[in-house]
Amino acid sequence: CLHESDTLIVKQIENITNQAMLGKINFSDALNSRLDLINIDLKNITEIIKILKNDISKSIIKNKKFFIENYNYIYIVSGGFKEIIENIVNDYHIPQKHVIANSFLFKNNLVSGVNQNNDLLRDQGKVKAINKLNLNGQIIMVGDGYTDYEVKKYNAADIFIAYTENINRKSVVKNADIVANNFDKVIEEFMR
Repeated sequence: CLHESDTLIVKQIENITNQAMLGKINFSDALNSRLDLINIDLKNITEIIKILKNDISKSIIKNKKFFIENYNYIYIVSGGFKEIIENIVNDYHIPQKHVIANSFLFKNNLVSGVNQNNDLLRDQGKVKAINKLNLNGQIIMVGDGYTDYEVKKYNAADIFIAYTENINRKSVVKNADIVANNFDKVIEEFMR
């Protein structure tokens, strides 16, 4: 049961997240603002991983075999955190070196901040991170936020697929080459 002050914090975090995903505030400011509102320790991270593992999109679960068979071509580029994402995508055989994300800094088992030496904290961070990978062939960016669209906008990807199974942001969808309301549609494009 959340207390009134907890409910207010959750609403503030949701508002900051939505503003960043719509491209209205920069990602770094949004991330730091959200972290300032909460205290996170290793136990919290373990709990978050358990929750997220039980909340994976249905079409992702349905297509787990696709990820396992194509792990070498799949990169996770996220404004989220490696410490969480790696533990989730490991079940899909995605190598840790294919997870490009922010990293927590710890002090006495408490999150004390975020590694500031990460492109993902900067404007066009996903663009910079993907360009550094020096990938060959057609690059397909799949995502639901403005920073995912930026990857195509700034020529770090050939195609942008707005993935709307969980959330449909009109300002993101209007910029998409393809709209996929489940992962089957993504796989269809990947197999072309």
